[in-house]
Amino acid sequence: MLTRIISAIVALLILLPVLWFSDSVLLPIATALVAIISLYEMFGCLKVRRNLWVSVPFYLVAAFSPFAIRYMTDRKLLLACYAACVGVLALIMLTASVFSHRKLPTSQTASAYMTALYIIAAFTSVVYVRDSSDKGQFLLIMMFAAPWVTDTFAYFFGKAFGKHKLIPDVSPKKTVEGSVAGIICCTLVILGYALVCSRIWGLQCNYAILAALGVLLSIVGQIGDLAMSVIKREYNIKDYGKIMPGHGGALDRFDSVLAVAIVLAAAEIFVDVFA
Repeated sequence: MLTRIISAIVALLILLPVLWFSDSVLLPIATALVAIISLYEMFGCLKVRRNLWVSVPFYLVAAFSPFAIRYMTDRKLLLACYAACVGVLALIMLTASVFSHRKLPTSQTASAYMTALYIIAAFTSVVYVRDSSDKGQFLLIMMFAAPWVTDTFAYFFGKAFGKHKLIPDVSPKKTVEGSVAGIICCTLVILGYALVCSRIWGLQCNYAILAALGVLLSIVGQIGDLAMSVIKREYNIKDYGKIMPGHGGALDRFDSVLAVAIVLAAAEIFVDVFA
């Protein structure tokens, strides 16, 4: 437990400057770097890491995407680039399956394609949400706080009061009581955070919407966590990596954040289109 706490503190000390200076190039650099590390971990889990035809194209797109979403002002061109990347990557995966069909089953390339696109889209969403509105920094901090607060309170409440297993086949230690406590505490923390921001920085908040968003993000974060746990169980690994002692790899720490980032980005796009 001590190792886990120290590791979390060190990670937080690294993350805080990125969040504080998120309007600078530091954010796309950090998201690109963590996206590449996450892809490396996922490809290792799926046993496709050594196939450079599979891994390298995704590394390149992961490095390019956070910068493109921030600095490409022509949105039509940006959308065309992303559409082309999705198609080209699919073609590369199919080509790899054709020429390596005895060593690389189609199921592996399909899993690599699906999970890699998900990871890239999620880390790109981090930058998109930050730049999408004048509340971008508020939403960015919420993006990380919601799943991590949920995870922390779900763990401690589940350990203390948990009696009913949530989905034991996927994650034996998670409980219904812990999950509910995580949702409630996440919502309360978001409302408290919004209240502080409104009092100090004059942020205009709709607390009813924020409460609903707190519940949604907490649930989505837990689903994202469980989804990554399913993959680990299927491939019989405990952690995706060892970059964070006591926590595992980048994917082990950011699994819930990935899902939350995509949902927040989708919400921002919806508001932008229909507002």
